Amino acid sequence: MTTTNEIKEQLGKHTEQLESYLEPWQRGTLIIVLTTFLLVSIYLLTKKETPEPRELTEIERKKLEALIEERILKRAEFLKKLQNNHVWK
Repeated sequence: MTTTNEIKEQLGKHTEQLESYLEPWQRGTLIIVLTTFLLVSIYLLTKKETPEPRELTEIERKKLEALIEERILKRAEFLKKLQNNHVWK
């Protein structure tokens, strides 16, 4: 089992080898590519997906109609109470 120090040493060796093999313009290009990849992946992971509009099913339509009807009845009842209390005439 490798320890964290061994992993750090191996990673450091590999990084030094890569840096010694790459020209400065290649390092710059690599940094730009990695940064672009990171930004694109962050954008794709954090963007909000908007669901596409679809037709309501019959059950959903009936539930929606029942909710609307219930709201209308509550408003009518409220208006009757106001009218009976002579607040609204």
